[in-house]
Amino acid sequence: MDLKSRIVAVTLFPRGAEVTRRAEVELSAGEHELVIDDLTDRLDAASLRVEGEADGVLQIGAVDSEQLYVDRQADGDESARRKLQDELEGEQDKLQALEARIETLQVQKKLMKNLAASPLHMGSQHMGGGGGPDWSALFELIGARLASVNDGLNALAIERRGLQKRIESLQKRLDDQPGGGRERRTQATISVQAQTDLKAVLILRYQVSRAGWTPLYDMRLHTDGEKGGGDDETALEIVRRAIIWQDSGEAWDKVALQLSTTRPSGGAQAPELHSEWLDLQSNRPPEPMLRMAKAASMAAPVASEMMASEMMMDEAEEFSAGATISMPVQELESDIGEGAFQAVFGVPGAVSHEGGHGRKKVRLGSLRLAARLEARATPLLDPAAYLHATMTLEQGPALLPGETALYRDDIFVGKGRVRHVNEGEEFELGFGADEQVQVRRIELADSTGRHGLIKSENTIERHYRIRVDNHHRRPMPVRILERLPVPRHDKIRVDLLPDSSKPAQENVDDRRGVLAFAADVGAGGEAGFDLHYRISWPKDERLA
Repeated sequence: MDLKSRIVAVTLFPRGAEVTRRAEVELSAGEHELVIDDLTDRLDAASLRVEGEADGVLQIGAVDSEQLYVDRQADGDESARRKLQDELEGEQDKLQALEARIETLQVQKKLMKNLAASPLHMGSQHMGGGGGPDWSALFELIGARLASVNDGLNALAIERRGLQKRIESLQKRLDDQPGGGRERRTQATISVQAQTDLKAVLILRYQVSRAGWTPLYDMRLHTDGEKGGGDDETALEIVRRAIIWQDSGEAWDKVALQLSTTRPSGGAQAPELHSEWLDLQSNRPPEPMLRMAKAASMAAPVASEMMASEMMMDEAEEFSAGATISMPVQELESDIGEGAFQAVFGVPGAVSHEGGHGRKKVRLGSLRLAARLEARATPLLDPAAYLHATMTLEQGPALLPGETALYRDDIFVGKGRVRHVNEGEEFELGFGADEQVQVRRIELADSTGRHGLIKSENTIERHYRIRVDNHHRRPMPVRILERLPVPRHDKIRVDLLPDSSKPAQENVDDRRGVLAFAADVGAGGEAGFDLHYRISWPKDERLA
């Protein structure tokens, strides 16, 4: 018994998807084989599962699947396709008859041209006088007939162009019609046994690999109290979005779509770590390191990741003068379900995706986090100060790695990328140059000389002052990154001199020699940091 099924739900993973199909059937008591042949040939046959419900006792036995070629089934009325084919054939017959008429007139035109040339040749033989044909009347006759033929050819050319356009239009409409030809599909055969006459609903689930979703975000930093949520509070609004794609060979038509953070296509368990053996070298050549590298690579699981570089940026349209706006347009948001090991976003409404290379963007939700601002500058490399915001993901599902569109007080400032952030974890983002904070690095002195009681060392002393001006109407924490040279040899010393400002942090992010100076600069205020250091090395040596 052949069954028709339809896709009713899809759970989409970052890589891959689980498709749920529904089929309804009425069965008499006894054994039956149910055949569903409209499944994609790109499904994972090992993942195919069948379950369901019935108003009587129904037992499911074996479930077999195979790939085969089947006739394409038209989703619409087959008579509409046949009507288009008949109409197309009729227009093609008309075009063929028209081409024959054009060919006939072209032959007549050629004959009349030849006839017009003949009297001139014959006339040359009667130049001496005497009677002969009335050439004037003959020329008039040929001219009139030739004009009639040309008019006929022009009219037929216009008619031919119209026919060709209608044929092209009909051919396109016919090509767009489903049906016709053969395609490769998967056929599932389900053996069932019904104890009584009954009605049943069968649910098929299977995995497809050529589908997935990629997270992306709008990061909106609100630095004013009204939008930040309080008089002095600065907040970051995170709008979660997703790019969904599928090339499974099936159209998803108004399905219930869920996005899961689970990655079923990755490794299912941690790789095994094998013993490492040490031995004394023998006289034979050592085993190439390439073989060990190959063994290590074979033990590691391969994870495939698709990143979409596509960004979702909001654009505002200007309304005409006098337009009345009562309420802002709202975007639908998904329901979020969290488990111990995954988050699932239920995309609102019914979702359709025809498949192929198209991308669909959906909104998953939003949250608001308190943000701490800081102006950060590296004046050795760039005189500009950049606004950085630090947040803590206090609750909700983790932020998956993805691209972001960055906004500062509703102004787009650039694109960025967020790393994986778990609940309770701190993270930071940059929001572009802060023109209200000016940073200057002034070189005070750079001298070379000798040092020590008997001048036993070469020295270089460098002196800098970093000046920060805060033109905001609010206090601004400022962080300045500088560096000291790092010696590679124990005969070289680098000393921070006593007149230097005390760094807030040394070896920032485990980068040797990188210093951070920090201060809270008041509204309209200024701050200064001094960096003085000496480089010393033996007098008989030279620096590289």
